[in-house]
This record gives sequence, structure tokens and C-alpha cells, in this order.
Amino acid sequence: MQSTILDQQKVNEFMVLIKSKSFFSLSQDSLNWDKKDLGNGTILHQSIMDGVSENFEVISSSDHRIYSAHEPIQRQEFVFNNQRKIFLDCLDKFLDLIGKTK
Repeated sequence: MQSTILDQQKVNEFMVLIKSKSFFSLSQDSLNWDKKDLGNGTILHQSIMDGVSENFEVISSSDHRIYSAHEPIQRQEFVFNNQRKIFLDCLDKFLDLIGKTK
């Protein structure tokens, strides 16, 4: 495995972003919300049988948390969710930080 040296300014920008968006307060249930109210008493449910989960694993000296969203882009297109948007924004910024793309 090849090591990557991260740009300190990009790391700082990433940390500012996740703090400003209250990333650490995201609800796991909201990240995976898959129901759309059609407004006429009908609720549509999206079920993805084979897909990819995006995970953020945060480890500190006092805590260990995993934020996981199953097919967040597809679900976001199906039904918009603010918390999932925050997750996706932070994911994009993190991928930029490490020089990867979705």
C-alpha cells in the first residue's frame, strides 16, 4: 500500500467543513432514509438489493464512530435529505483531500 502525504491546508479545510456542517451529529437513520411521501396518502419505498455503502470511520482517543450510508447518491436522487446531503458533501471533500473521485 502506498502512503499519501496530505496537504495541511486541505486537511484544515476539511476539518472546518465537517465541524461547520455538524457532521458528527448526523443520524444513521436519516442517512439511509428511503421513503418518499407522494402527498396523497401514498408512500413510495426504495429498496436497493445490490449496492455500495459509503462509510466514514472516525477514531479518536475517546470515541469510535462509523457513519454509513447505503447507495447515498441514488437514494438522494430518489428522495432529498439534508443530512444525507451533508454526508455526500463531506464525502466529496474527503475524496478531494486524498486525491480520489467517486
